[in-house]
Amino acid sequence: MRWCGRSRSASSTQLFSRLIQQVNDDHTVVEVASRHGNSVIMSKDDYDAITETAYLLRNPAKAERLLTAIERVRRGEFKQHDLTTE
Repeated sequence: MRWCGRSRSASSTQLFSRLIQQVNDDHTVVEVASRHGNSVIMSKDDYDAITETAYLLRNPAKAERLLTAIERVRRGEFKQHDLTTE
């Protein structure tokens, strides 16, 4: 989705609020184009996930561990554990 905003009226504020809600609900990314440069709006959860994945993949040892773990899950080689609150 692409959005070009030009005013700061109440309707613009409502539109921006709806965009944020949509981004958070649907995990979509909105590209914002302006004369000052382009940006994207995405949910904080999605941003955190991308940042964490990039961090893990930057280090070859961590990347190998992560990819091995993903492959083991795909093959069904895992044990499910309950989380504790301690």
